[in-house]
Amino acid sequence: MSATRQCTVAAVLLVSACTTQDTPLDGGAANAENSGDLHTSRGLEVLVIAPYEHDSATARAYLSATPARLLSKLLEDTELNPQDIRLGVVSTVVEGKSVCDSQPPPPGTLLTGPSGAALLTGEAGSDLWARHVQSGQGSPECWNPHYLEVATLALDGRNGDFPRPDALLVVLVLNSLDDCSIDDYSLWDQPAVWSPEKIRFTTKCYLPPQGFLFPVQRYPEFFVARHPGRVFVAAISWPTKPSFTTDPSGYTVIANGKCSDQIWPAPRMAEFIDAVRAHQDPRLQGSLYDMGCDPSSADIASLAGAIIDHGRL
Repeated sequence: MSATRQCTVAAVLLVSACTTQDTPLDGGAANAENSGDLHTSRGLEVLVIAPYEHDSATARAYLSATPARLLSKLLEDTELNPQDIRLGVVSTVVEGKSVCDSQPPPPGTLLTGPSGAALLTGEAGSDLWARHVQSGQGSPECWNPHYLEVATLALDGRNGDFPRPDALLVVLVLNSLDDCSIDDYSLWDQPAVWSPEKIRFTTKCYLPPQGFLFPVQRYPEFFVARHPGRVFVAAISWPTKPSFTTDPSGYTVIANGKCSDQIWPAPRMAEFIDAVRAHQDPRLQGSLYDMGCDPSSADIASLAGAIIDHGRL
């Protein structure tokens, strides 16, 4: 490539217990054959939104394995060097009407980093996991996975020069549950607004009353308004429709899960990617990928290829 064709990459990974398959579900471009054209003068920024399941060994494996495998593939197929890459991690916790034990640090602030890829391994990785688990304690509202909303917090300037502005921004959502970015917390304890009224808190995000969740259109608008360069969004989810049943106490709960019930439907993430793809700004692209159950089996070549393709100038 010529010396004048340069770009920078910042990758935002929202990570939970899932993995990628080779082909985008929505037909989005993902070509890993074209390599070597992604050159950066400022490096690769990776923001990991840590897995929602605080006590899941599978989720912990994803936190360690999935970002590392993606970065390895990008290093293999581009001119990036290891010193070009910084990694930061945040929790899915945001403050709502409840008081969450999210100190330190405040929601959207890096739990640790930015640092190198070794952040997720060894003693540093154990310390990081302990801090992430601590951030999720508190009332039930704190346990909801605010995958999309926490991205806006992490990218609103509270993390200093992370990510750097002259970058291709990659927002990668890996979620074992659907997004539950709550807008109006006042509705949480009003049974009359819910249908059915008796509904477990883990199911409320799947049957929200009007105004309870932020509209998904909020997030494509935020990314292009906040970031001056190109933005690539990929959701790695299980975008099936949920089914429901009634538990012995008469409460409505989700009936369908997979991977030993560690992966749950994520139809809102499919809606979010549709909003990304419908956005008129040509700097913004997005694709939806299905997932499996084992992080070590993920073939992330197509994802790396799509990132590289969108980074070409």
